[in-house]
Amino acid sequence: MACALVLAGALPVGAAGIESAYSKLDWQGGCRIVEKAPADEGNWVRLICSGYGNAPVLVDEGDDRVSLDYGAVARPGQWESFGAFNRVNETIEWRLDGGRPFATIHRWFVDDGNGGERQVLVVSTVSEAGEPSCMVGFVDANANPSANLIARGLADAGARNFRCGIDRPSWVGTTSARTPRPTGDWN
Repeated sequence: MACALVLAGALPVGAAGIESAYSKLDWQGGCRIVEKAPADEGNWVRLICSGYGNAPVLVDEGDDRVSLDYGAVARPGQWESFGAFNRVNETIEWRLDGGRPFATIHRWFVDDGNGGERQVLVVSTVSEAGEPSCMVGFVDANANPSANLIARGLADAGARNFRCGIDRPSWVGTTSARTPRPTGDWN
């Protein structure tokens, strides 16, 4: 009984109606090229991919780094990624309130400079009606055994009121000297 009360007290306001849904980035059949670099401008591509319901995923990829936007974005948001080479997992967790997505949790694999990778859970907003989508915060999955729970807490407590272009994304949980550093216009 006491354990249930402690857990209920730890949930963000409104968390009772929050649930998760999952989608997969289908690179072969679920994405289409929207724009790509002219031959003289390097090697980058912009894709629009199936996401959750009417909320697509916009993928910008160049120089072995990605930047993602989620939902009904009118145009790509600011470039948000990591300085090191990176890629993303195919599975996306969508946080829903009343069946409507308001945040994503997406696992990124970031080159650690030593031939390995660090895993980072990136929490992002989901755009409605054309406003930007952006990163809310990060959890170092290598340094936090409960990284998924921490990321859900961050999404549920912070994503709906996060102001893209004004608020700065932050790390939640344990970090270390090996934790990758994100890049964006907020740096």
